[in-house]
Amino acid sequence: MDTSTVRLRAAYQTDIGKNPSRVKNEDYQGSFEGEFGHLYLVCDGMGGQQGGDIAARICVESIRNFIETHYMPGEEQDVISRSVDFAQEKILEAVSNDPDLADMGTTLVLLLIQGANYWYAHTGDSRLYLSRGGSLNQLTKDHSEVQGLVDSGIISREQAVSHPQRNVITKAIGSSNYAPEISGPHALKQDDVFLLCTDGLTDYVKDRELLQQMSEEPMVACYNLVEMANTRGGADNVTVVVVQVQQCTPFSLGSEPVRTPRKRKFPPIGIWLVVLAFLAAVVWYAQSLNKNPRQPREKVKTEKVAKAKDKKKSKKQKEDVAAANKPRADIEETTDQKLTASAASDAYQQMLDKATTGGTKLRLKFFTNSQDKQMVYILPGQAIYINFSELQSRDSYNMSKDQIEALIVLAAASAKGKAPLGGDDWEEKLFAPGTASIDAKTYEAARALYKLYDDVNADALFNSNSRFGKYQQLIKAGTYNFAIDLPK
Repeated sequence: MDTSTVRLRAAYQTDIGKNPSRVKNEDYQGSFEGEFGHLYLVCDGMGGQQGGDIAARICVESIRNFIETHYMPGEEQDVISRSVDFAQEKILEAVSNDPDLADMGTTLVLLLIQGANYWYAHTGDSRLYLSRGGSLNQLTKDHSEVQGLVDSGIISREQAVSHPQRNVITKAIGSSNYAPEISGPHALKQDDVFLLCTDGLTDYVKDRELLQQMSEEPMVACYNLVEMANTRGGADNVTVVVVQVQQCTPFSLGSEPVRTPRKRKFPPIGIWLVVLAFLAAVVWYAQSLNKNPRQPREKVKTEKVAKAKDKKKSKKQKEDVAAANKPRADIEETTDQKLTASAASDAYQQMLDKATTGGTKLRLKFFTNSQDKQMVYILPGQAIYINFSELQSRDSYNMSKDQIEALIVLAAASAKGKAPLGGDDWEEKLFAPGTASIDAKTYEAARALYKLYDDVNADALFNSNSRFGKYQQLIKAGTYNFAIDLPK
């Protein structure tokens, strides 16, 4: 059993680029957690109008599904290989069902972190870099015509950057030559930083600039790198994923030295006598405070009866209040059906549980049937619903994992103190669109909750205008829901 302590922070950014002829983003990325560890995928689809974006999405989702269902500890390299075979099958299956997709395919770069080890795989010219000890290492080698010229010594690496055939690849998922190069296991080290990216980044940003940005906080690094690529031309879609190893402590039996217990030294007897005298004085004083004049028997009896009545009345009042505030189970069931909702992934539920430790336990659910662009619905005392796929994948949102976490705790903070939904008009209340901004008190309460989960990251996440802070004024809150009103 792997008992290593590993803590990661990751972020991603994707953009369609500045080329007006590109009408959609054909890149696709995924970041997933489970028994298999942490899985990061980046794909750059090919095929233009014929389905490059479809190939990229199929590849990511197929690999994720296969690894989630077939992972076996110690078999990481084999499961990666078979997951890519599965993705190849799914892409060919899609082509057979729709001949218009015949030319589609995709590159792939994959990073799997399990315990204190990592594996990687790639097909095509999407890349994986590792920053370690102040140096940048390109772990993958492009499967491209130009890389073949470099390997043969015909051109230099510097010449390859501007070579007219630099984007002609020799391997792709969906083509007959798709088998990935797989490497691992490799030992993870604290402060390692990984960068997965498409060629929309590396066509414009030099290695020394990559290294410099990889020293930044992951979300900042992603934002800066995409901005650099777009500012310098942005002719292609660009996608970056940055993974920072914040803590990595491999477990080794017997690594801690055995410590010899220190001999206890007892204080002198004089100190004991002083302590005993002080305690005796405290006891005498406490007893003197409890001595009251004897009350008449009838008066005592009357007071006891009055107290019993008050206690009974108070208990009934509490029971009445509790009954009025008890959440109705049928409301949650109906909401599940209307929103097409299901339980959230364990990682996000565990995050919410930790952030709300000591408070009401809220179930977290992902839904797909959104109304009026509302991304969050809240059932106080019961559940929080978020449109996870829309928030993570839609080009206009592109929320990172920690931004989605921040939105969840904001909903939890908003739910605090609200009465459970009830009555015949509960649906109208739940779905009524809001126009109010998030008030400062609720926002600060959310940041305090997030600190319970990640004290290191909370302030930067909520304060930064390039991270979750940019959504503070964009969230439109109803009594029981949030919408995100992005600029046109």
